[in-house]
Amino acid sequence: MEDADNEARSLPDDEEFCELGECSPHVEGTTSYRVTDLVLHSTNDLTVLAEALQARGMRVMQRAIDCYRTAAGELMWVFQGGFCGESFNGPEVEIAAMLAVVESLDPQARALWDNCSLREFDFAYDCGVRPFAVHHDLSAGTMAKLAAAAGSLRITLYAYDPGEIKTTESDAAPNPA
Repeated sequence: MEDADNEARSLPDDEEFCELGECSPHVEGTTSYRVTDLVLHSTNDLTVLAEALQARGMRVMQRAIDCYRTAAGELMWVFQGGFCGESFNGPEVEIAAMLAVVESLDPQARALWDNCSLREFDFAYDCGVRPFAVHHDLSAGTMAKLAAAAGSLRITLYAYDPGEIKTTESDAAPNPA
């Protein structure tokens, strides 16, 4: 797959893009927060809403096309707030930033948002073998803003392939006995 041929995935030569690639902690077997997707379902054309979200820093990952038509006949749109490698330690900051974007929408874009049947904030993790536990909280303030935006939460866990875990030099060093 040639990412350079896909305009939505092309970045300048001096930037690294990672769709679970070399910069992902997943390949080292570490469980970590990956990203939050904003998934919208609607029978309406969300182009105006998409433009408003993009103007405020969000990226359109997937536009409404027939292959993303839901069982109810609605179209699905997917957005993200950041790029791989950005320093989000968990979903709180990213979801709060997305909700601030929603709160700033003009009346026309907000009406499109309000008419969506699904407004889902789907935060995802790459799952590995360490650390033992990973904890991330969503504050009461963020949860209140999520409820005010009629949003829902989903958690996605991406499994790892043990064969893809890279060993570091310290992992490969013989154990002095």
